[in-house]
Amino acid sequence: MEEEKLYLQSDLTLPQLASALSCSVNHVSQAINAGFGMSFFDYLNNLRVQEATRLLHAGDGDAPKVLNVALQVGFNSTSTFYVAFKKVT
Repeated sequence: MEEEKLYLQSDLTLPQLASALSCSVNHVSQAINAGFGMSFFDYLNNLRVQEATRLLHAGDGDAPKVLNVALQVGFNSTSTFYVAFKKVT
């Protein structure tokens, strides 16, 4: 996930991740739950919020628009981004 940044795909699903890893859906789900203590979607949103935070801090003087950053990291709307951001931070 971190090397290939699959979490940036707004339509990424657990079955797609399992397929990319050549593992079963159950195995990937259990690994995420046990290893990170959260569900697949919470894990995905956590990675997306971390990337959004990095992008928001890495501005070149002009603050990027939140909607642009949210879409760039895989969220489909600012409202979804705000809920995830608040939960993660």
